[in-house]
Amino acid sequence: MIFLDDPAIEQLFSYQEFVPLLKEFLTHEVAVPDRSHFSVPVPGSEEATLLTMPSWVVGEYMGVKIVSVFPGNQDLPSIQGVYLLMSAQTGEILATMDGAALTRKRTAAVSALASSLLSLPTTHNMLMVGTGTLCYELIQAHASVRPLERVEIWGRNGAKAAAKAGGLGIPGVYISSTQDLARSCTQADLISVATLSDRPLVYGEWLGSQAYLDLVGSYKPHTREADDACLRGANMIVDTTRALTESGDLAIPLAEGVISEADILSDLSTLCREGVPTMDASRIVFKSVGFAAPDLAAAVYLYQKSKTHD
Repeated sequence: MIFLDDPAIEQLFSYQEFVPLLKEFLTHEVAVPDRSHFSVPVPGSEEATLLTMPSWVVGEYMGVKIVSVFPGNQDLPSIQGVYLLMSAQTGEILATMDGAALTRKRTAAVSALASSLLSLPTTHNMLMVGTGTLCYELIQAHASVRPLERVEIWGRNGAKAAAKAGGLGIPGVYISSTQDLARSCTQADLISVATLSDRPLVYGEWLGSQAYLDLVGSYKPHTREADDACLRGANMIVDTTRALTESGDLAIPLAEGVISEADILSDLSTLCREGVPTMDASRIVFKSVGFAAPDLAAAVYLYQKSKTHD
């Protein structure tokens, strides 16, 4: 059994390699049962949550991500996790991996895969909304599938956005920060949003007619990053249909009748198996909340690559 920590995963992982592999992986039958959520009392602190997210491909690999959320943590991260990869033939434990690093990489890879299938091949200008842990990952992932020339980073904290812009270098890509979110939205071909905002940050009136909107951050029914106008009349794709109930970006406008389930054209796995559905010329919105199949794909990729680096 091998163990891959955060630095090992960072060293092994390549978006150029993994995104095409993820597309191929999602064309196969991958079992993805519902996640299990357990509430765990913590004496003298806020209640914690334990989550398990299993997945398997019959006769090949199976895995489970175990995540703990302890909001009351003071000197430790509130979210910690591990991924366990096993043989689906024998049950042998093949590898354990840092859950946070694996999730970070697969989340950005899912966005890049969707963009490679849906966004314009001439996508040159990207706006990154959010300065958290996914900021660099999403920029690098999108740059691996589209010929980006310019990236702007926006965050509520302008100094942090500027620091982020100065800390990342991609050959041939000019990276800067912006404080004018509306203007930058108007000029961007691709807008990736990964924040913890509970209210819309991006407004439809700011978007061009062929803008591509990659919504990543909202994963709770009451939180959202885009307003109703972003979705109204748009071509909408989700990573998994659970996004319709798990994220306020879709759950709220669905409940209010702004959009309907019929407006969701496809999910990512169907897109990989059957191709891109017929769409009009209006903007495209991809909403992801995360699901276990890309976790398994990333774990298998890292496990196999690590064996060639021994």
